[in-house]
Amino acid sequence: MGEKVPSVREMAHALKINPNTVMHAYQELERDGLTEKRRGQGTFVTTSARKIENFRERLAFVYTDNFLQKMQRLGFGWPDISRYLQTLNKERGDMQHGRISN
Repeated sequence: MGEKVPSVREMAHALKINPNTVMHAYQELERDGLTEKRRGQGTFVTTSARKIENFRERLAFVYTDNFLQKMQRLGFGWPDISRYLQTLNKERGDMQHGRISN
């Protein structure tokens, strides 16, 4: 948090992309509250943990909603979805602890 973001020109050159693409991305980051402009200094990643957490929460909601819509289009109801999530959670927990479940 609080790090200086490269200029549009620097980022475009480093990524070998059009500066307009970088400018639009920077504008979106600022709109989302993830960056802030400081007069005469440039653009910086926000120092507000609250803004970052709010963004993460909104993004999690969008991802979860998309997932649920796709599962429902496949014909799965909440009991099925819940069972799949519990199974995945258990398997990932076992994998994190060096175990593979049968």
